[in-house]
Amino acid sequence: MQTIGKTVLQTELDASAISPDLQHNFIPVKGRDEAIPDVDELAWDYLFYLQTYRKNDGGLRKKWLDNYGHIDAGGWWCPTLDIINGERSQWGCFKPNTPRINRDGKLVKYEHPPKEPTQPFFLEITKERYWSIVINNAVQPEVPDQAGIPEESFPFAFWEIVRQVPEIPIIITEGAKKTASLLSADYCAVGVSGIWNGAPKQKAGDGTPLEKKLNPQLEKIATPGREIIFCFDNDDKPKTIASVTKAIQSMATLFEAQGCTVSVMSWRDIYDEKGIDDVHAIHGSDAVDQLVGERLSFDDWQKLMSKPILKTQETTEEENERYHQKLIDAERIMRENDPEAYTEVTSRMEKVEAFTSTPLAPVSQYDPALAPERNDTAETEDLEPALTYQEIALRTIYGKGHYLALHNQLYAFNGTHYEQLIPQTEKLKIKAWAEQYWVKDPKTKRRTLRYLNTRSINAIWDWALLSFGINPERVNPPGLNLTNGVLRISWQGRIPKWQLCKHTYRDFYLYCSKVSYEPDADPSQCNRLLACLDPAPRTALLRQLAAAFDLQTIRKLHSRGIKAAIAKGTGANGKDSIRAAISKIFCNQMTGIGLSEFQTYDKGKKYGLAPLEHSLVNWSSENNMGTPLDRVESLNICVTGEENGLWIEDKHEKARPCTPKGIHIFNTNQLPKLKSGMESLLSRFVVYDFNKTFKHSPNLSRGELKADPRFHDDPQFLIQEVCPALINRLLEELINLANDGIDYDSIKGGLDELQEESTHLWAFVNDVGLEVAPEGKIWVSELWERLRKWYIDTGALEVEEFENGKTKNTWFEQANPYDRNVKGMNQIYKRFKMLFPKIKRVRETADPIAKGRCYILGITFNTSNPLPHNSDKSGVIASPTAPPILTLPHSSIEKGEGENEGSGKATSLAKTSSEAVSHTSHKLVNFFSQPENLPEIPEKYARASFKFALGEIVQQKSSRRYVEIVEYPGIGFRFSNRTYRCRWLESLSSDPEPTEWINQSDLREID
Repeated sequence: MQTIGKTVLQTELDASAISPDLQHNFIPVKGRDEAIPDVDELAWDYLFYLQTYRKNDGGLRKKWLDNYGHIDAGGWWCPTLDIINGERSQWGCFKPNTPRINRDGKLVKYEHPPKEPTQPFFLEITKERYWSIVINNAVQPEVPDQAGIPEESFPFAFWEIVRQVPEIPIIITEGAKKTASLLSADYCAVGVSGIWNGAPKQKAGDGTPLEKKLNPQLEKIATPGREIIFCFDNDDKPKTIASVTKAIQSMATLFEAQGCTVSVMSWRDIYDEKGIDDVHAIHGSDAVDQLVGERLSFDDWQKLMSKPILKTQETTEEENERYHQKLIDAERIMRENDPEAYTEVTSRMEKVEAFTSTPLAPVSQYDPALAPERNDTAETEDLEPALTYQEIALRTIYGKGHYLALHNQLYAFNGTHYEQLIPQTEKLKIKAWAEQYWVKDPKTKRRTLRYLNTRSINAIWDWALLSFGINPERVNPPGLNLTNGVLRISWQGRIPKWQLCKHTYRDFYLYCSKVSYEPDADPSQCNRLLACLDPAPRTALLRQLAAAFDLQTIRKLHSRGIKAAIAKGTGANGKDSIRAAISKIFCNQMTGIGLSEFQTYDKGKKYGLAPLEHSLVNWSSENNMGTPLDRVESLNICVTGEENGLWIEDKHEKARPCTPKGIHIFNTNQLPKLKSGMESLLSRFVVYDFNKTFKHSPNLSRGELKADPRFHDDPQFLIQEVCPALINRLLEELINLANDGIDYDSIKGGLDELQEESTHLWAFVNDVGLEVAPEGKIWVSELWERLRKWYIDTGALEVEEFENGKTKNTWFEQANPYDRNVKGMNQIYKRFKMLFPKIKRVRETADPIAKGRCYILGITFNTSNPLPHNSDKSGVIASPTAPPILTLPHSSIEKGEGENEGSGKATSLAKTSSEAVSHTSHKLVNFFSQPENLPEIPEKYARASFKFALGEIVQQKSSRRYVEIVEYPGIGFRFSNRTYRCRWLESLSSDPEPTEWINQSDLREID
């Protein structure tokens, strides 16, 4: 099984005993069709980074595409540092998931950028790791000051420090993983990509071989007086041994020429593992310390490797037969002739090289008891493969029973469900096994408790988590795991079916409810519990809870059909009692994540929502109402069930994607804030109003009901008397939910209240009938005038007029201190866009009369009050096309045609039909045909400031002509703030334009 909570790369690195602080040197690389979170680069981007690999159009050349197609399966990449130039090198090593086979039929496990010189592996380490290396090597050098070195610059500073301190020995090993493993054991290590790549062969331009030199990067650290320790693989093949020997001798000579001392690590006949990382992973860091402590000087190692080695495994039977036959012939000739003939024969005999892994002991010291046993009749292919100590411990401790591992936790099947085991208890079991598992030490020939140490116990525990890993999608399948069986849910089209089945270890439930399934349970107590809600919200709540049985299927039947609910009630209203009963049914599949945790998630802390990964019902009992619901993006993702929409993480673990699969209910004492548009409100949230009150001594005249404390405080009462009937009720509503969905329109009043509680502008929207309309258009000035009048009508604004025509506005703030009044036309667009996010502000450019005025596109009034517009729509997004709204003195309008706002004030005429427009135009002609009959007001009534309303008809004092106010000057406009843009109602041939900016002082009211 795959490791849960760890990637394949992390598992591989853990198998090489690479510490977490060094694992960032190994970068996961995705395949062409593979999706890895936070990984975008392909293997091609790493291996073929030079332009020489590519054609002029940037594409790779065909030969590379043909030869390296296997890297499309992905793998991992390990880069290196360029310690000479102090920068990260583009060169590195790539390990493909599907290696290719070379011409010799061998797997090429590692790939490097082709045609590029190889580089040593200088890995990035932290300051803490550096000090561990210094302490572990028992050196107290004069280390340069590190206090001022930034964390991001330390990897380069570290190698510079190492270069300056020759007291720190450096181990040369093969490969990036072995390098990281030695660094994890607190040894300074540098890796080479191959045994010969530390000092590769070089040729001149004419092909003449050049003198060997150390790689420039290695030469940088070859400080005089430094000890260089070689630590290459422990191979059994004689040819490989000979090749490794020559490679070490070649590089050792070059290091010694730089003033370094050389030594070699060897574990032949001590450990069977091939690489030093395997030794580290299986035997622990103590084994590495032992091998370093017992390293051989270069001279002693050369003497050891110069002795003959018996090549028993590599010598074929034919070679042995031929050799022994020649010995027999030589002995026969010697007996028949003289010793000279024997000497002549033996000199002509073919010499056979003999190799051994250890020096041959003198014959006098030969002990047959220590000789390995031979079994010529045994066939090795029939033998079972040797098991690691981790597997042996796993089979011994966990051989019986059924287990699963999920997110670094181990679970055991207890007959009803998988119960989580305590890691510390399990490690004590492993320790008890290690105390009885004796192993013969190949070096001392004594029996030891080799695995009785922390590292081995942790390795066995990690192996158990790896072996019992399971796909998270198989955990907690649809249905309910109850105390008397599993209530399975199946579907026949839109009809749900359920059946009670026996518990089995094949159902990976992590919970078991104490409630039992009783089809004939008495519903009386359940009905008392549900009486706290009116019929409409009660049905909606039951169907929402029923959806938790199989939310994935319900979402397929009703797209976005399950909303998040706000359970509103001021206390002692029954919502907590229903929540308590539901918690008994769903057990630990019910969570209580509140709104504050969602807000924290949106700020970047992802571990707060980790319990939602397997939650079927999220019902929070207490919530902070200071956060607007529509500003919590993570909650919106949970409501819609976006696939892999959440990224959650446990502490000290890497984040992982999660698909929310639960319903959400939030208990509140007062309604939360909400500022977004109608569409997002209606599609994601609903309000359940718990408006009843339960008391021990109820006052029936107030509508209070008798309280029963057992519903809240008696778990056994809920389990035995309430929950069985509640399950039956939920199953009934599951059928209705699948067929009809949830009727949210019947409880829409709570949402309206939620909107109005959030901002008073929703009350204005509902009062004046403002609604969303993609082609709707409203002048900004008109919307402001309506809102201003609404403020006056609702008491939020009082306007006091003085005899000189001036006015004073007195504003009264809303009850909510965060819900501010709109006190100017310049605030209209931004405040209403918070309610209707899709609206746009457009400036009229085509209509010569309304040119320059702004209107809002996307909303309209649902009353007979259209926006004036012009049929010519050129030059604008959308242009008004109806006749303009004209503001006439109330004395000129028949009773009932307008709304009288007071004596001497203008009244807005708003007609939508063509008949009304024609009637209005006729009255205007009659009105302006005899302007000399209109009385003039005294000069003292000439008003200052912005007193004239848009659309109001006034008189120009200098010309006695009548004009209509069509625009106020904008902020920063070239005219003063006491100037109006006016449209002439009497056209003259001398007027070059139908409109003109006129000062306040030259305008007067008409009466």
